[in-house]
Amino acid sequence: MKRESKWYLSTGKCIEDELFAFGMQCHHDHPSHSFILDTRDSNYKTYEVFFPAELDEIKAFEEKKLPIMPTELHDFNNSFNKNSIQELRSQIFQSQEFDQEYSHKDSHDYDWVRFTIYALLREYESGSLKEEHSEAWYMAHIWHFIDTVFNGEDEITALR
Repeated sequence: MKRESKWYLSTGKCIEDELFAFGMQCHHDHPSHSFILDTRDSNYKTYEVFFPAELDEIKAFEEKKLPIMPTELHDFNNSFNKNSIQELRSQIFQSQEFDQEYSHKDSHDYDWVRFTIYALLREYESGSLKEEHSEAWYMAHIWHFIDTVFNGEDEITALR
């Protein structure tokens, strides 16, 4: 990576160089191998990759605020908080207002939530979530949810 493309903290520390050096010491796969930096990862403090003030500087850099979930969607999500699989199945298959005259533009998020919960329930019931799998399995069975969450957005395309 070219020096001018790297991110330097006010301390002079280069983030990419630190992530690379740390990743080389890891015995297992770690997000740093892909230059992914989660400031909540305690390993960065434990192994003194970054000091608390540096992590604060990273967190504050061009911070993006997450949008607030609409109350109706929040309530819909919470409608799936059930105490048994049978109750959850009943909720999944309960007819919703958005089913009557489905509009992808207006109902995508609700439909995605229901579909995702149902698909995860099927994985749970099959026992597959208790087993270790190949990355290809996770890509097909789990990451699919992330791939499709933005299908309702015109300006976002999920690629991996």
